[in-house]
Amino acid sequence: MPAKDESGNLIPGSNGNYYCDANQVGGIFCPEFDIMEANTYAWHTTPHKCDAPNDKGHYYNCDKIGGCFTVAHGTISYGPGDSFQINTLKGFHVKIIYNADASYKVEMTQDSKYQSMETSYSSCSSYSDQIKGDLAAGMTLTISNWGDSYQKMAWLD
Repeated sequence: MPAKDESGNLIPGSNGNYYCDANQVGGIFCPEFDIMEANTYAWHTTPHKCDAPNDKGHYYNCDKIGGCFTVAHGTISYGPGDSFQINTLKGFHVKIIYNADASYKVEMTQDSKYQSMETSYSSCSSYSDQIKGDLAAGMTLTISNWGDSYQKMAWLD
């Protein structure tokens, strides 16, 4: 971000701001790193790489699905209730650690409980090589809180 047209000019998206992401929300592509896509039952951290931009910084295509995920769901580690390592019905803390090679680690703590999800450079090298330059260049941090009915958010589960 911000979104750029093919000539490198800043361009507002369809909603009037200069937002861009890997799913072309607002009409413009750019790399994205979803730190937290979550609900009570599931947690995803998902980078989305893009094809190389033109010489003016305009992206033509990005990986909408993403890759090199860290995921917590369907295990004893994350979910609603005291039987889970991280009980999502109570407050918990999350820390994301980015390494120079663009691998990353998600750490969750709640009271004395700890849950860690980690990627490695060797397992994510094609993704890491493409997104580490975007991170180093100062990828814009945007935080949004969105959601809808369970049926529309079920992709997390």
